[in-house]
Amino acid sequence: MAKSSKEEPFFDNNHAKESGMQAFGLYRALHKGDVFDDVPGDTKEEMIKKAVSLIAKSLHVDGEILTELLMDREKMMPTALNHGFAVPHTRDFLLPGPFDRVIVVYPKKPIEYGALDQEKVHTLFFLLACEDKSHLRLLAKLAHLASGHGNRLFLEKKPEKKALLAYIKDWESGVCQPALNA
Repeated sequence: MAKSSKEEPFFDNNHAKESGMQAFGLYRALHKGDVFDDVPGDTKEEMIKKAVSLIAKSLHVDGEILTELLMDREKMMPTALNHGFAVPHTRDFLLPGPFDRVIVVYPKKPIEYGALDQEKVHTLFFLLACEDKSHLRLLAKLAHLASGHGNRLFLEKKPEKKALLAYIKDWESGVCQPALNA
C-alpha cells in the first residue's frame, strides 16, 4: 500500500542507514512470529492466557511464566493503544537472541482492554524482544503502524500471515524513506 505524501516519515534516511538491519525489524519479528485468528476470550486476562498457550507451544517457552510477566506488565499500565490495538509485552527477555518475535492475535470478538479511547481491542501484537533497543524500536513501529488510518483498515480485516508480511514489508520500506514533498 502506498504511503500518503501527507504523512510524516517515521524515520529519516540517516536513521535507516544507522540502523542497518533494523529497517525491517518489524517484518523480521513478524516473520519469526505467528498469526492466530479467532482466539476465544471475554476479558483481557482470558485473552492473554489463551494466546500465551498458543505462543508458548510455538516458541517453546514456559507459558505460566510468560503469562505472569505479561499480566504483571498489564497491572502497571494497560498496553492498549488507541483504535483497537494492544501490544502485550514484557521487558524480561525470555528468548535467546538474535531474533525478536511479534505474534499477532485476532480475538474471536473485540475485548475491553483499558484503552484510553475506550475502544475494544480487535488486534493484539504480542512483542517478545531479545534486547532493550529492539524492544523500544518495535514498540515505536507498532504504535506508528496503529496510528495510520489505512493500516488500521487493513488490520481490521484480520489478514493471514502471508498477506500481513507483504503489507508490513511495503509499509516498513515506506517509513524509512524521506517525505516526497520535503
